[in-house]
Amino acid sequence: MLQAFTTLGVVAEAIVDWTGRLGGWLLFATVALVFVNAFNRYAFTFSPVWLQELEWHLLAAQGALGIAYAWRHNAHIAVDVLSQRYSATVKSWMNLLIAAVIAIPCSIFFIDITIPYIERAYAILEGSPDPGGLPLRFIPKAMVAVAFGLIALQAVAVTIKSGLELLGFEAKAHFSER
Repeated sequence: MLQAFTTLGVVAEAIVDWTGRLGGWLLFATVALVFVNAFNRYAFTFSPVWLQELEWHLLAAQGALGIAYAWRHNAHIAVDVLSQRYSATVKSWMNLLIAAVIAIPCSIFFIDITIPYIERAYAILEGSPDPGGLPLRFIPKAMVAVAFGLIALQAVAVTIKSGLELLGFEAKAHFSER
């Protein structure tokens, strides 16, 4: 049973790592796109709406893919002023409770309420309201659900890791700290 939970946590973190790195690569695409848009606008007074909207779509994907990655690597904003004074046991309890009681249920809730918007956008093949804008608006809308799905995955990993620590197992022996 311990092996199954550990494997689940490791796989969850591997998915979060992979998607986070993908989000990082999208940053390069976004920077290149912004450069091309700005160059075209000032050099040729040409800047199609679809290229401008693509910037926002890429930005949505970056955020969606990167937020759980930031949590995974402790690059998120935390209240360190308080937590730095706590023992390892208290920190493990806090991490477990935040992940299991707040992050997972909230993620499920937000996924649940975004699905109808995504489905509706897909059903009508919603596109940009602007002439020359991008079609398939359901894709950036789906990024909200993707973000919360990845947050839930990372919360599962944090719950498992914290649970192992509280049970006296060395979680770092099972989880990599890349």
